[in-house]
Amino acid sequence: MISKQILLTGKDEAGYTFDPSQDSKATTNVQDVVATGGSACQVFVDAQEALVPKYGTTAEVDRELTKAGDGHSIEDSVMTFPSAAKASALITDLAAGLKGCQSLSVPQQGGGSVTMSPSAIPELAKAGQAGYIDYLTADGKAELMAAELVAVGTAVSVVAIIGPVSTDPTVLKQMGGTLLSHLSDVQAGRLKSAQGAS
Repeated sequence: MISKQILLTGKDEAGYTFDPSQDSKATTNVQDVVATGGSACQVFVDAQEALVPKYGTTAEVDRELTKAGDGHSIEDSVMTFPSAAKASALITDLAAGLKGCQSLSVPQQGGGSVTMSPSAIPELAKAGQAGYIDYLTADGKAELMAAELVAVGTAVSVVAIIGPVSTDPTVLKQMGGTLLSHLSDVQAGRLKSAQGAS
């Protein structure tokens, strides 16, 4: 069981709010099969979704935080696994998938498809963690996502910032660097405390 106290709130980033009733606890049991991109992209998608048949994911909580008048949202998740090895394997697979996957598409049940163009954030590629920027298009709408994943014991913390596609270096640096790293550190720190690690 994951305590919701670990998840981010508006106290962690001023101006952001969330609706607790919208928090989700759904794990991903059915694989999203990539139509284009090949095996590396499939590895990336499976890891990104913490696919239960592959990693044995035991629990997951997800939260979305938004800010009035701001085009960005924060997608926040914590997943737990049967062992620290499974949590580490997810990070390793995600990093490996990013190396071999430039673009992919996943068909959607109702028709259409989601396309992604992920690329690793080198500064966030460290032992037990991975980060990436992903250009997503779904239902004709393009978005930019920056995400950081950190393995802490038998859990993985995921913090992602999603917003309009931008080529503005300042926006990209904020999304993929300063704000993302800060929020990821906050959540990973809470996970460590919850697991009794220092």
